[in-house]
Amino acid sequence: MMSLILVTCVFFSVFILHVAVHGYLIARGILTLKSTAVYVIGFFVLWIFYTFGLLSLPLTSVVYYVLLVLVGVMFYLTPYLGGETPASMILESFGEKRQQTFRDLMGLFTNTGLIWKRIEDLQMAGLIQKQGTHYSVTGKGKMAAFCVLFYQKLFHRQLVG
Repeated sequence: MMSLILVTCVFFSVFILHVAVHGYLIARGILTLKSTAVYVIGFFVLWIFYTFGLLSLPLTSVVYYVLLVLVGVMFYLTPYLGGETPASMILESFGEKRQQTFRDLMGLFTNTGLIWKRIEDLQMAGLIQKQGTHYSVTGKGKMAAFCVLFYQKLFHRQLVG
């Protein structure tokens, strides 16, 4: 039981660090998923605890930490990709058509100001890229879309649009 409490404390400490790093980057106009990399620090902390004999359930502790990290990352991605947001609808549309023009993307919606902001956010985060007059999804965007689709299937949530 002590192992699970220790893992929970490590996770929340790293989560607070993640929020701080993300806030710092946003304040400087940098929108990136790289701030989630701080969760790797938690693995090192758990390894140190294991080395000193503080984790009596090492495998359970690591699995528990991974599950907490997945929840944290999904929480982080929710404003961009959860539910029926413009960002998730844009990324999902790339599943139907690999390259799209700005007009194609704008055709998905009626409020163009909000959509333009989302397209800029997705570009700044490196989830989509502009190539001439077309946009395409990046590898990171595919991975994020996969995570969201997996989450939606797991919890039986579907996008509409």
